[in-house]
Amino acid sequence: MKTVKAILAAACAICISASAEIKVTDLTKAEIPEQAQYKGDFVAAVTWKDKDGIHYVIESETPMLMTKEARAAMNDYRIVENTITGEKDSIANYELVENNGKIDTLRNLEADYRVKGLFTYHYVNNKKNWNLEWKNMDNVNQCSYKNLTANYLTKPIITDLDNDKKAEIWFVYVLGCRQYHLTPLGIREVVYVNGERATVRGLQITRSGDKTYGGESKADEKFMGLPQVIKEYGKNLWLKHVNQE
Repeated sequence: MKTVKAILAAACAICISASAEIKVTDLTKAEIPEQAQYKGDFVAAVTWKDKDGIHYVIESETPMLMTKEARAAMNDYRIVENTITGEKDSIANYELVENNGKIDTLRNLEADYRVKGLFTYHYVNNKKNWNLEWKNMDNVNQCSYKNLTANYLTKPIITDLDNDKKAEIWFVYVLGCRQYHLTPLGIREVVYVNGERATVRGLQITRSGDKTYGGESKADEKFMGLPQVIKEYGKNLWLKHVNQE
């Protein structure tokens, strides 16, 4: 009878063997072909080759961009009159805003609104054509730049866990708008299998003493319908990144 340790070792060997069939190479920004267009600033990219051609997966992000509301708020002012001289002047609207437990005096809060986007692209070059297989987008908006977070936690991860000669493409990121550092950020784990997106959504875990916040997660129907070996890999990947550093 096999021991638990032996069973786990065998399962791990299967995963390594399945993934090892795909030789993945990291790319710098300069190494990305000009046909593989992307928006924003370069974060990470990988490439590999199979019977369908040469694959490129690129992660990018925007800086914190000003929203329409912010532009409008920049011009938000009121006319005041000096009661002694009778002279009139214009001043920007201000308000008191709590930020990480402290009171900040800010111009109309909307003037500090920003939006930041995260993009992931999958291109395939089959010698005849360049095809954009899919594009994944997510963002945070209507958030003060002091409270906004949107970052990748992993570069693109390429596996072939079900050993079907077609890659599964994984990436994990966090995003959110929070005033307090113990407020959990949203965390997303995305995997594309045969071009179909499956997702686990939830909250990162934050801790203060013996108190724990966040940790909830929910997989969509696509993820729940994946082969068990892929779901197990996804579970371990989630556990690796769910705790806020």
